[in-house]
Amino acid sequence: MKYRRITLKLSGEAFSTPESGLIDAGIVSLLATQITELSKLGIGISIVPGGGNVFRGRDLTVEAQDIGINPLSADQIGMLATVMNALVLRDALASMHVQSILFTPHAINGVTLGFSRHRAMAELEQGNVVVCAGGTGNPLFTTDTAAALRAIELSSDVVLKATHVDGVYEDDPKTNTEARRFENLTFEEVIQRDLKVMDLAAFALCRENQMPIIVYNLNSPDALTKIVKGANVGTLICNSDWS
Repeated sequence: MKYRRITLKLSGEAFSTPESGLIDAGIVSLLATQITELSKLGIGISIVPGGGNVFRGRDLTVEAQDIGINPLSADQIGMLATVMNALVLRDALASMHVQSILFTPHAINGVTLGFSRHRAMAELEQGNVVVCAGGTGNPLFTTDTAAALRAIELSSDVVLKATHVDGVYEDDPKTNTEARRFENLTFEEVIQRDLKVMDLAAFALCRENQMPIIVYNLNSPDALTKIVKGANVGTLICNSDWS
């Protein structure tokens, strides 16, 4: 295996479709099946879910002006949305007999454990999936940044960012069918080209800590298995001297 330990970044959209509403059972089942296959291969798996299918802080922009909701509070509501997705994924994995442990930056009694690097590492060593919800626990930071942070803390080999397209393109492939897909990019190239892959804080963490990112299509049933075995899937983003 090329990658023995991974951090999987799932956006909120990875749990649904525009037509399905909050949760799409077929998509979640596919995700759980893919993760189960990796677990059977002995891959250490940590997962950082987003919450955009349920709620984003910016969803309250208008209401915030009308009733005085602080934008930082709106971000905190978004953090709770990621916990909802984490609970869905945890139970989907449990139905496939895969044990997962749900962490948030601060414990939610009866629901999650407070994140501890040492406890999370121990769970990975025991073969359990670690789900890290709640972002970084701080407003103004995205779940992309949380994924980069947890990947570094948990000594992952790579961050895998699941999307609905098969990599990073020079333009939106949904509107520009001639857009070229990149197989490899450096962090500097992504920034120079202003490619909207992850936020700059996440990029900075990954670049400074030699943490590669692979952007792949979550709708491809065997993509994750191919990636951990070293196949050229999606787009690899790394430092120019990474090997």
